[in-house]
Parts: sequence; structure tokens; C-alpha cells
Amino acid sequence: RGDSLDKMRYFGAYIKELRDVFKTDHEDQIITPFEGVVWRGIQMPDPENSMKQYTPGSVFVWPAFTSMTTAQGTAMGFGNLVFEIHCCPPPGHYDDDEPEYAPASVEEWSCFKGEHEILF
Repeated sequence: RGDSLDKMRYFGAYIKELRDVFKTDHEDQIITPFEGVVWRGIQMPDPENSMKQYTPGSVFVWPAFTSMTTAQGTAMGFGNLVFEIHCCPPPGHYDDDEPEYAPASVEEWSCFKGEHEILF
């Protein structure tokens, strides 16, 4: 975070390897793409004002790997602003010959299995 070139050089290989785990290439694929509803709680200094940036149905991107949960109550414990996100790719989206990066459950590898984590 913070666009540090030194940190990108240091963590670049790890970031690429982690990102490739979420690739749907049907050959070396180790994840099952997640479909459903997830929540993310974040702490904002002024949640009322922050909500003006995010309108229902809008598309936006967080510039990093982003942790979500399938348990709404868990997300509520992580901040004062909670996002509800519906992951509904078109039918066959992950089945074609073009690999995509997909969100997936990391619960089986997590130290916090009760958080029901989905990583984007």
C-alpha cells in the first residue's frame, strides 16, 4: 500500500503467486469460484459522508486483495460501514477458455475458520 516501489519489488513475487491461486484456468486451478452474497466491514471516520461515494448498484474496486465474509455478523465487527456485495457472474463465465480471476473461499487455509472468509 502507498505505491512504494521498494515494497512492490519485495512483495511482487508473493503477490503474483497469491493472485494466480484465484485464476480459473481449468488446468492448475485450486479454488472454486465463489458465487453468492458477502459482506465487508470497514472503519470510516465519517460513515454517513462515506456512503455518498458508494451507491447501490455502482461498480468500484478496492486496490488490493480484499477480505469479505459470508457471515454478516462477522463483517459488522470489523467497522462502522458494512458493504453487502452480490457475486453473480453470468452463467458459464468461469467455464470458457479465457481464464479469469475469481473470488474464492479461503476458509480451509485460514487460522480464523469461523470468519467464513472469501478473498477477492
